[in-house]
Amino acid sequence: MLGNRSNFRAFTQAPPHLGLRHTQVSLQGSEEVSVLRVSPRDRECPLLSLLLSLRRHYSVPFVPAIPGLDGFPGLLLHSHFFRRKEPFAGLSEVVLVGGGASGVDLALLLSDAVTGHVFLSHRGAPVRGLPSNVAQVPPITRVDGPRVVFEDGSEARPEALLLCTGYRARFPFLPLGRLGLREAEHGLAPLYRHLLPPAHPTLFLLGLCQLICPFPHFHCQTLFALAVLSGRCPLPSAAEMEAEAQAELEGYLAAGGEPRHFLRLQERQWGYTDGLAQAAGSPSLPAFIREIWDAARGHRSQNVSRYRGRNYRMLGPDAWEVVEDSDQDGQAK
Repeated sequence: MLGNRSNFRAFTQAPPHLGLRHTQVSLQGSEEVSVLRVSPRDRECPLLSLLLSLRRHYSVPFVPAIPGLDGFPGLLLHSHFFRRKEPFAGLSEVVLVGGGASGVDLALLLSDAVTGHVFLSHRGAPVRGLPSNVAQVPPITRVDGPRVVFEDGSEARPEALLLCTGYRARFPFLPLGRLGLREAEHGLAPLYRHLLPPAHPTLFLLGLCQLICPFPHFHCQTLFALAVLSGRCPLPSAAEMEAEAQAELEGYLAAGGEPRHFLRLQERQWGYTDGLAQAAGSPSLPAFIREIWDAARGHRSQNVSRYRGRNYRMLGPDAWEVVEDSDQDGQAK
């Protein structure tokens, strides 16, 4: 990532304007931003007319409220702190909580380390292509000492319990009250277009959305922010922006969505990026991005053990092909 940023700075020929090795530590009022230079270590407080913040999600683990979890006598670990599979070698049973990317990846990794079974506890559709010693089980209802009890009444007695349950977004550098923001169950609110607080339209929080095609998504967010700041995209009033954000949330909940998953856009991402592009007066994302995204996700849904062997190559502005596939020859699209 550091190499990518260095290359970008060289490409844009703007060394004085793109600072590396800094971390943002606070924001006071509407303009004063405190940043900490990592090396050499000192503090600066530049005055900024705008702030684009790319906030990482993966720092504060989310721990579900499972009755009895604190009394589990074995190894209890969130996936955030997982580093190596060797400490799990020789264990007879391990339970993983969560069927998302981290849960599935750890199930694959630990399947050849344990002597018995890996239990993948989740509520979603069955995951295809898992090793034979990975058993998919319902969510956990409670933990009774060494016993883990699942919704269907079945039990396991694992030596290790791993929580692959995601993260809580946190913004320690933002004075939320002064910005008219609050931390809600569905995320930071209110945010117009998942980007900016209506009361402070020169603060843009990029990259909050999840389960998206990342860099094209960030590209559309950035072009929208630049269009707003340049005056090419006038914003509605603060009241109108807040009402629009609330209406989107209510529509999502009315359709059966869970508040905690509001920012998991998935199929909603394409309408979202199209809306940003239209408002900014910039081109929509080319169709091949969604086609490749759908192809990659579809291949993963068929066999999670093999999808990483498939890559994609552009043949032109509207054509692409599959290359280096582990189970079939390249196919042109």
